Amino acid sequence: MSLSSKVFLLSADDTLHALSNAAFMRMLRRESIARIPEFAGQRVRLASAVVEVANGAPTRIVRCTSAILDIDEHGVLNVERWNAHNSPVWVTRSHLRDQTEGACLKSSMPPVVSSLAADPGSQIKHCCIA
Repeated sequence: MSLSSKVFLLSADDTLHALSNAAFMRMLRRESIARIPEFAGQRVRLASAVVEVANGAPTRIVRCTSAILDIDEHGVLNVERWNAHNSPVWVTRSHLRDQTEGACLKSSMPPVVSSLAADPGSQIKHCCIA
């Protein structure tokens, strides 16, 4: 068993877009190549998941966080706003099972995120960093 960290951007229609950890770090460092033109001018939901992997296949989501990214008209992350307002929601397995405590999960991440362990590739598109 091992753990794998995954970062996803969620479009307005709840489509998951895979974003490499390296690309997200380039965005945070404001590197000139770290742009996401397809999300230019939008506020985008980010979901970060730590997934347990056994025999090369994901078996369950261990932890999730979420945040909102402000992407400017050029497709560049507003890092100042990220730093000032980043308040991720930590979600545990009990939150996924408990409807009462899970209200924060429902408001920040769509159900498709919690289904990743069952079928990790079914609804994921890949982000192109330009």
